[in-house]
Amino acid sequence: MASQIANSAISKAAAVSSRSLESAKAFAATHGIGKAYDSLDDMLADPDIEAIYIALPHALHKGAILAALNAGKHVLCEKPMALNAGEVAEIAAHPRAKSLMITEGFMVRYQPQWEWIRAQIADGALGTVKQVTAFTALQLPPPAVDPARGTLAGDRSLLLDIGCYSVHLVRTIFNADPLRVSALIERDPVTGLETFIKASLDFGGRYADVIVSNVLRRGRRIHVLGSAGSLEIMTPIHTPPTGAKVLAALVGDGNADPVEQVFPSVEQYGLQMDDVSRHIRAGDQPRVTLANALRNARTLDAIVASAEAKGAWAEL
Repeated sequence: MASQIANSAISKAAAVSSRSLESAKAFAATHGIGKAYDSLDDMLADPDIEAIYIALPHALHKGAILAALNAGKHVLCEKPMALNAGEVAEIAAHPRAKSLMITEGFMVRYQPQWEWIRAQIADGALGTVKQVTAFTALQLPPPAVDPARGTLAGDRSLLLDIGCYSVHLVRTIFNADPLRVSALIERDPVTGLETFIKASLDFGGRYADVIVSNVLRRGRRIHVLGSAGSLEIMTPIHTPPTGAKVLAALVGDGNADPVEQVFPSVEQYGLQMDDVSRHIRAGDQPRVTLANALRNARTLDAIVASAEAKGAWAEL
């Protein structure tokens, strides 16, 4: 994020805060940032700062957002915005939540492929989208233990770390929210952390199946099936240097084989920050609104509730 902001013509990283002033200064020196703080409150008191980017552990998001709003700062917060919908609702209830921008950091929404995908669906190039299947499997080593920080709620949560992407993207494809969810969650017997999540989302006669795992071999795809076309999104979240690829069969192609569409790799974090800056200046809504963040959190909560009820449908 910091290196991409440095390339921006309209956004500037003015300050950074960390638990340690030494580490804050080191980060600032590396990325050409003018000020370093060892306290979030001290940084928020800086009159030169208009907005903050929050990349703290999930459990600290809500408190940092509320502190920023109290200080009159706009907020870009890494996904997920908070641990659950109740916390996002607390943020939305803040007196300044309507006058200041609060947006959730789904940088994926700034990739050219997703702008094209949304346009194709909106223009009817797939007909009526009936089914979306999204799966993400990746095997990651556990992060290094930080004794100074300890363990916080939401740490290493597969649903909050990775599943939130899939839920956000299937909601984006349908441009709607599910009415109900049925889910299964498998957990590590020692840590209790999720290792496999399977959720079925009912959008009122249109459906999405989401699978997320950190114990299966790496693979990421989203398949979108419509009455007149289909998309196979090969790299739905992180675009490789060679570009993002989509296999597209669109209306009017005579039932020909799908055609590969290639989209360039971009500095998606920088594009996100620039878009947020433009909306702050314009005083209008960002691409990912606070209301959208709340609806995504409600869907994640429904997945947990259904899994706890052994797959029973959880209404939203």
